[in-house]
Amino acid sequence: RASSLYGVACPSTTTCYAVGYNNGSGSLSGDIFATTNSGATWTSQSLPSGTYILNGIACPSTTTCYAVGSGDILVTTNSGATWTFQSLPSGTIGPSAIACPSTTTCYAGGQNPSYGGEILVTTNSGAIWTSQSVPSGTYRLNSIACPSTTTCYAAGYGTGSVGGLILTNAPSPGPPGCSSTGVGSANFPGGYWLATANGAVYSCGDAPFYGSLVTLGITPSKPIVGIAATPDNKGYWLVASDGGLFAFGDAKFYGSMGGKPLNEPVVGMTATPQGGYYEVASDGGLFAFGPGASFCGSMGGKPLNEPVVGMAETPAGGYYEVASDGGLFAFGPGTPFLGSMGGKPLNKPVVGMAVDPTGGYYEVASDGGIFSFGTAFHGSTGCLSLNQPIVAMVVSPDTTTVGTGTACGFTTPQSPGGYRFVASDGGVFSFGNAVFAGSLGGLGVTDVVGIAGS
Repeated sequence: RASSLYGVACPSTTTCYAVGYNNGSGSLSGDIFATTNSGATWTSQSLPSGTYILNGIACPSTTTCYAVGSGDILVTTNSGATWTFQSLPSGTIGPSAIACPSTTTCYAGGQNPSYGGEILVTTNSGAIWTSQSVPSGTYRLNSIACPSTTTCYAAGYGTGSVGGLILTNAPSPGPPGCSSTGVGSANFPGGYWLATANGAVYSCGDAPFYGSLVTLGITPSKPIVGIAATPDNKGYWLVASDGGLFAFGDAKFYGSMGGKPLNEPVVGMTATPQGGYYEVASDGGLFAFGPGASFCGSMGGKPLNEPVVGMAETPAGGYYEVASDGGLFAFGPGTPFLGSMGGKPLNKPVVGMAVDPTGGYYEVASDGGIFSFGTAFHGSTGCLSLNQPIVAMVVSPDTTTVGTGTACGFTTPQSPGGYRFVASDGGVFSFGNAVFAGSLGGLGVTDVVGIAGS
């Protein structure tokens, strides 16, 4: 029989499915072939009567596949022993490409009855498919890829002057709510980056965008838990809970804990003035990589009342670890212990810390409460009702003294310096001389995990 094949999907190194059509009997009918032995043999699958040309296939697992073509979507959940038609919106005529980032979520692209581009989506294994809105001028979509269940890219062509096009629902590199013109200067820096658990990076103010996992189409095997900027702010690193590290801009990769055994997950990272970096785990385990990153000890293997939630490096080369109860642990040169919230009552747990380059350090709680030790207090959100909890903070390097500030109903003279912290919805709060250059608050983002920059 004469078969033409248009698409292939391989959920493992040994298992693949190929789709197309045959015309051996003089009429066109769909074909699906499968191999489970790395292609040594291929067998034809039994398809429902009426299956026509199949253009694409996606297999989120070795047993579950979705095939599309000529107005149909078929699914198998038993390695192709049986294939069944899915119920699609009325009038659907042309899904020609499909991507399934999970066994329950799929996106299919093609053309609608009005000869415009169409994207169908299901989030319940095909029980219900719904049509999504696409930009005007989209004519046909021929290919689609989805690095996550919420982010997809579709390629095709449009009408008139539109020509070839790529559609995406991915976060924009410079999202609404963040300045795209730059508000910083050499003496008053004002840019910063926000990172989310899926590896998206948002540039605010004068912080350039150097890339992200989302724009590369990479889905991290474990969620991103932190971001750190390079010393010259011309790049940044993202770190995942398995210790995997991703470098962008002028950030160099010197190794990571990705793929190595960990007693507990990594919870954060910090960079050194020389361009190296540290990763810290929730048991206090500390991992040093690159220039200036020297292992000076850690809480790994030692008893903790509460888990470590973050760390900060000092200009002299030492570092601090901080636990969720506010307990603070100092290691190496230039790390005087100036006090902590350990053993003291907290309204909310501590979630991070930052070192003031002029001396001292801060702890920040999830309600935005700030605790300053050996340095100036510039205000907090501890008395406010936040939409989402604070997740991280960063200190402004500017040493200009600016007027007065208001913190929880009282006015306080402002000493040199300042800081910002960010909530999980991307809301940014700036104090002292730390410039506010935009945020993601109110834009529907829910998984911000860190902030970095000047």
